[in-house]
Amino acid sequence: MILKSEMLEKVKALLRSHEGLRLNMYLDTLQNPTIGYGHNLAQRGISLDIAETLLMEDINSTTTELIAAWPGFLNLTTNRKVAILDMAYNLGVPRFMGFERTIACLEADDNDGAAHEILTSLWASQVPNRAKDIAKIIRTDEL
Repeated sequence: MILKSEMLEKVKALLRSHEGLRLNMYLDTLQNPTIGYGHNLAQRGISLDIAETLLMEDINSTTTELIAAWPGFLNLTTNRKVAILDMAYNLGVPRFMGFERTIACLEADDNDGAAHEILTSLWASQVPNRAKDIAKIIRTDEL
C-alpha cells in the first residue's frame, strides 16, 4: 500500500465528500461514463476483481428473482438450471418469463419441446450461438 492507513482514510473521506456516491452509471461534467465515487469508466474501466464481484452479485440477484417468479425452476436438474440462469441473466427475468411455452415444456419434462421453443424465438435470432448452446443443454442435460 502506498499510503499509510490514517492518510488513506482522510483521502477517502475527502473524495467521498467531493465526488458523492452514485451506484448507477452517469455522465460526468466532461460526458465521461462514471460510476461510484467518480470512477471514470472510459479512462479506467474496471478491474478483474470488480468484474468478478459484479458477476456474482448479478448471478445471485438473477437466481433470487427467477425463483420468486418461477418456483418450478427449483425442480430442474442442475445443468438445466445453469442453462436457464444463463438465459435469464442475458434476457432479464421479466423477459425470460415471457417464454411461457418454454417454461410449460420444462414443467412437463418435455425438454425437446423446450429446446425447440428456445431455438425458434426472436432471442435465438439475436444470439444464435448462445441459444444453440442453451437448447443443447436443455435437450441433453449436459454442459
